[in-house]
Amino acid sequence: MSYADIKAKKKTASALITDGMRQLRTSDVENRILTVTDVDAIMARNGRCGVMLFKEFPGCFYFTGRVLTEMCDEFLADEEAMSELKSGKVQICIKKARSASSGNEYITFDYVTDEE
Repeated sequence: MSYADIKAKKKTASALITDGMRQLRTSDVENRILTVTDVDAIMARNGRCGVMLFKEFPGCFYFTGRVLTEMCDEFLADEEAMSELKSGKVQICIKKARSASSGNEYITFDYVTDEE
């Protein structure tokens, strides 16, 4: 088996990530209304990590932190909610925030609804 054969067989940890996709950075997605089209959760070297796809960024994926990974887990555990997500009914706005006690920066999000 050649190196090319081995490389061709390699799979990513998530079925959502395919060859040629670009990884988004937080600066790409923060403070924007994003339509989530699919989610997954994987084990990465630093622990459990969510993977998100957005309608606004075709051909791209976003690795999430703890708060968004918990959101991914909630959708993955609920078939009806996952169906709504895949149909484009779930919109979020990702934001940076700062901890009042330590001053450390972290990522959070809000759901965007028609009532807002």
